[in-house]
Amino acid sequence: MCIVHSGFSAYLRVRHSPVFRCCFERYISRIPLRHHTPTVVRNMRKPKMIKRNLLFGLLVLTLISCVESKKNSSEFIYENGKSSVEIKILNGNDYLTYDTPIRADFEWKNIDPKTGSIYGAGIKMLGTKNGITKTEINVPSNYLESDTLNIKLRFEINGEKTGTEFNVPIKNRK
Repeated sequence: MCIVHSGFSAYLRVRHSPVFRCCFERYISRIPLRHHTPTVVRNMRKPKMIKRNLLFGLLVLTLISCVESKKNSSEFIYENGKSSVEIKILNGNDYLTYDTPIRADFEWKNIDPKTGSIYGAGIKMLGTKNGITKTEINVPSNYLESDTLNIKLRFEINGEKTGTEFNVPIKNRK
């Protein structure tokens, strides 16, 4: 008998045995069919992969929200080296409302508030204490051409005259 023929006949005998069929079916069932399910869906079926992706997604969302909250802390800030001026609208919004008196603080850091001046429609100075200038802003309706209040600041940093502008949005009362 030929060696090649005897090996083939042994393969055929093993292939048709019930033990081989059982093992072969288990092996084949583990091989995913590529044309039925994409790789991503196949991997998502695994519980470990689902947990990892969920935790990774939560981590990314947390980091994004932290970055966004830092960006939104104040959009009304001017910085020049160690010196800065920041407007804090005390009603908690980042806008003003027509015909409503709203308090706002101008925080001066490394700038003498006595050298500073604030210009804008409807701004009333209430006083300065500990580097914070307290104001009340009440813009009458139909006073401005656009719904933006232009606040101009002039001040000195190390004896040099400097200025900046803030454009604060204004909304109508609801």
